Amino acid sequence: MINYDDKQGTHFIGKQIRVSQHAREQAVEDFRVPLFEADRWIKDQLVKAQFIGSIYGNDGQKVRLFGYQRIAFIVASQTCTVITVYVRHDVDPILRNPLEEIVKNAVKVANARLASSERETRKQKEFLTSLLEAAGDSDVELKKRIKDEIDRQNEALREARAEHAKLMKGVVAYV
Repeated sequence: MINYDDKQGTHFIGKQIRVSQHAREQAVEDFRVPLFEADRWIKDQLVKAQFIGSIYGNDGQKVRLFGYQRIAFIVASQTCTVITVYVRHDVDPILRNPLEEIVKNAVKVANARLASSERETRKQKEFLTSLLEAAGDSDVELKKRIKDEIDRQNEALREARAEHAKLMKGVVAYV
């Protein structure tokens, strides 16, 4: 999620939020919220939402647009009445195309970094294993230090793979 609004979560403090019948119906239809819980559900989601901007509604009236987890909230400008709520799946190409490139580049970089870490770790482990074999049974302390270094290399690789997985899982938010 992009942090777009520094005042997120504070827009409705001390204000009474009202919910239109249409918004209730949309919550039931689009989000499978039971009708008796619709007002509370909408309010709970709205207070977490970010203010995106002022827009003009279908009737030509100026309204406020809020968003939270792909939920769009249209709120009357002069009152805190939620006019409608809906799921937003589609992204305008003006936004989507540059974001796609950023995400694709981040994935390429992450894949390259992981491949590099794996190659480097494999080389280090091959070198350390050859040292371990050459050390023989006589130098117990040296063998222990080599094994410790192999363990450190394995841990560094686990961390690199975990960081890669974290970034890749984050891509899901953009697909």
